[in-house]
Amino acid sequence: MANKIIVANLKNYMSYNDTVNYLDQVESLKNEVIFVPTNIYIPYFIERKHLVGIQDISHLEGITSGEVSADQAKSIGIKYTIIGHNERIVYLNESNKIINKKINNALSNDLKIIFCVGEKEKTSLDNTFKYIKEVIENTLFKLNNEQIKNIIIAYEPFWTIGSDIIPDNDFTQKIVKFIKDLIFDRFNFKISVLYGGSVKESSISDLEKISNIDGFLIGEASIDGCKFVNLVRSTK
Repeated sequence: MANKIIVANLKNYMSYNDTVNYLDQVESLKNEVIFVPTNIYIPYFIERKHLVGIQDISHLEGITSGEVSADQAKSIGIKYTIIGHNERIVYLNESNKIINKKINNALSNDLKIIFCVGEKEKTSLDNTFKYIKEVIENTLFKLNNEQIKNIIIAYEPFWTIGSDIIPDNDFTQKIVKFIKDLIFDRFNFKISVLYGGSVKESSISDLEKISNIDGFLIGEASIDGCKFVNLVRSTK
């Protein structure tokens, strides 16, 4: 994988034909990017030997229509799952209880977790610290020292998603340090922290100046394959 961890969250942007064309465009990114496509397109990425994640897994037990379980994801070669994305918290009312069940289901099936955390509205540094600390204490602090090694955290402030706005670099650097310190103090483990939220060709050069970021969770800017390849190549 590239020096930075790059995750392409393709959400539900693309049609089948778009996906077929996209796979040709990003062929050169094998083993450099974790692609997280819509569930129905995941097999096409696996066939092309890409690193693949799933956008969500079920917290429910047993047979439930419309859900995808962690063991099903594992059975077709999926290595990663996103959990705790702000869109699901805001639009689908996911609670920490649901998130904890998903975390346990993922870890029991050897899936690595890209765990999203970020404030819903633009606020002060202290308020952001408080919010993130509460989320992490109620979710990741329930894990043990071995389980935490399978977690990547993505700091993704919800108010930046789909906008052209990113936090001030000093603000983001302090948040990333705060997250890393929280995890290290609890688990004696240096966790990887990504940044997500309006990561684009126009913002990547500024974001790269933040020395403690380990990579990026990229949404809309990942759906044009040719531009995305250039974006990835521009990361250090």
